[in-house]
Parts: sequence; structure tokens; C-alpha cells
Amino acid sequence: MDKYIILFDVDGTLTHRGEQNVAKTILESIKMAKQKGHIVAISTGRSLKNTLALQGNEVFDYIVCLMGTEVYDVKQQKVVYQYPEHMKNEYIKPLIEYLISTGKEWTYKDCYEDKTTYNVGKYGGRFNAVQVGSAEVENDLKNNNIMQLLAVEGVITSDMIDRYSELDFIKMPPDYYDILKKGQNKGVAIKYFKKCYPGYKTVAVGDSFNDIGMFETCDISIAMGNSVDAIKKMTHYVTKSLDDDGVPYALKHILKI
Repeated sequence: MDKYIILFDVDGTLTHRGEQNVAKTILESIKMAKQKGHIVAISTGRSLKNTLALQGNEVFDYIVCLMGTEVYDVKQQKVVYQYPEHMKNEYIKPLIEYLISTGKEWTYKDCYEDKTTYNVGKYGGRFNAVQVGSAEVENDLKNNNIMQLLAVEGVITSDMIDRYSELDFIKMPPDYYDILKKGQNKGVAIKYFKKCYPGYKTVAVGDSFNDIGMFETCDISIAMGNSVDAIKKMTHYVTKSLDDDGVPYALKHILKI
């Protein structure tokens, strides 16, 4: 019997976007996979802090956050891998200054949490970010602590995408961009697990464009039924939608667990 390392996206796969509760049926199916000797992991663009707030995270063996660039061992309660290359201070500083100047919501992520200068207390915020002052932004820039940016769609132009050629701008539903250093994607963690567990097949389950890195790197790729057609066309299998218990269906009927 094949042994799998199964990585699950969060938003649109384990939960609806922005939610913090994983359905009981999903958690039970994942527990069963663990009991049969498979390794299970979360793979998300969320920060470690926001992923640890996810109800049911303790069921998993690993949490992969920040788009594949940080691996947290749930049992040991510590980070066991971190991608060595962060965004360059001098390269992203003008972009951050521009995002601040728009007055629109934006966020950056360090190795642990989401931060923003946007007034979340007054206007609210969709990214679960902590509001910080300009001094903290400068300090994080100075120390090259910034791993990822989020920005609402209206402030990102095609000219800007062309100008920042060292970055990837990944369009995310409903209306924002993940902004990452090129080469920084969920496939990084797949490569890490392949080295750690050479006898296991890697499986990726996801629904969105920020899952492409792990789809391209894993042995078996599974798109959720609620994915857009472009995602479904690039994976080996398509399961049912999140609302129709797509994760339990994939484990039972596609992987035969």
C-alpha cells in the first residue's frame, strides 16, 4: 500500500475563505488517514499565527505557512524549516511606500504574523492583520523580515507587475493579490518533504492559483470541485466541492484511504 504525505490548502479547501473552523467531517477523514500511517499537513498562504488559530490544526502533523516557505512541526511545536531567501529590503521598499500612500488595505507578513499600517480599528480588515506603526515597518524592512505582501486589486497595475519582475503577483479571489518573491511558492515545502520522507508519495489538494506551485511539484494533484476550470485542467484529479465534502471524498474515493 502506498504511503502519502497529503498537503491541504486552507481557504476554499478545508474552510470557506477567512473562516477559522474546519468541519467535523473533514477532520474525521484526516484523522483516519493519519491512523492508517499517512502524513497530513496544512499548506497555506496564511501566517503561522493565523494558521495556529485555525480550529482543528492540532490534527495535522505539519503546518506549512507563508506559501510553502515555513514548516512547523505540530507535535514538537516548533519551526523545522524556513526558506532562506526573503524579499530584498531595497527592492520592495518603494512598493510598500506606494501601498501605504493609496490609503487602501494592504498587509505584510513576517515569519510569524500579519501586519499593516492600515487603520483596521476604524475601517475593519479582511486579512486578520495587526496594526503597526511606520517604525515597525522600517525595522522589518531593515532586517529583511518581510516574506509576503497582500494588496487589494485596484491598486495593482499591469505596469507595476512588469516593473517588479523579481516578484510574482498572484490574483486571488475575490479581489486581492498575493505578492511573493519569485520561486517562493507552495512547491518549496513539497520538495522539503520529498527529502525528509523519500518513501512517501506527495499529494496536494487545493482550489486556487496559489496552489499551482504544489500541484506542479507533487506526485498526485487534486483540485476541489469549487476550483475554477483553469485549476481543474492542470491537476490529475478533481474531487467534489468544499460544501459537498470534497476532502473526505478525495481521501476515500481517489486515494482509496
